Amino acid sequence: MKLKSVFLFVALNCSFFYAHAEDHLLWLDQYELTSVQRETLSRWTIEEKFPNSFLHKTALAFQNWNQKQEVYIPEHTSQDIQDVIVWAEGLAFATYAARAGYTFDQAAYEQDCPNLAIYNFGYATETMYLNEDVLQKAISTTTFLIFAAADSSANFSQIYFEKAEEAGFSKYLTPNQIVSL
Repeated sequence: MKLKSVFLFVALNCSFFYAHAEDHLLWLDQYELTSVQRETLSRWTIEEKFPNSFLHKTALAFQNWNQKQEVYIPEHTSQDIQDVIVWAEGLAFATYAARAGYTFDQAAYEQDCPNLAIYNFGYATETMYLNEDVLQKAISTTTFLIFAAADSSANFSQIYFEKAEEAGFSKYLTPNQIVSL
C-alpha cells in the first residue's frame, strides 16, 4: 500500500509540473514559430536560463525571420547570368596580375561588365535566388592559378598569360616594366 501511495504522489507531482510547464509556455502562442523554434524557446523557458524579456525578443526575431519578404531580383535572362559568369572569371586574373608581372586594367574590366546589377546581386546572395553562382568560373580559375603559382613559380607568368589569353582577358593586361640598376 505504501508503494502505491508513493507512486501516486510522484505521478501527481509530475503531472502538476508538466501542467505548470504547459501554462508557463502559453506566451509562445502569440508568436508564429516553427516547431524547432517553439521547442527551443520552451526548453529555455522551463530551464529558466534566460530572462523573459530576452525570450520574448528572441521569439519576435524568430517570427520576423519566418515571414516571407519580397526580394527584388534585377531583371535578367539566363544568357545574362552566363555572360556575368564568364565576365567574373576576370576577377581571378585581376587578383594574380601583379604576381605574374602584369598590371590589370581594372577600370576597363569593370566597364565591360554585361550586367552589373545581376553581378552584385549574385555576388551578395550566391545561389539563394539565382540558379547559378556568378563566381563559379572565378573560383575555378583562382584555384587553377593558386596551384600554378605553387607548382611552377618560375613559369607562372607564362602559364598565367596563356590562361588569360585563352579566357579572353589578356586585353586587360599590360606587362610590368622591369627596371635594372
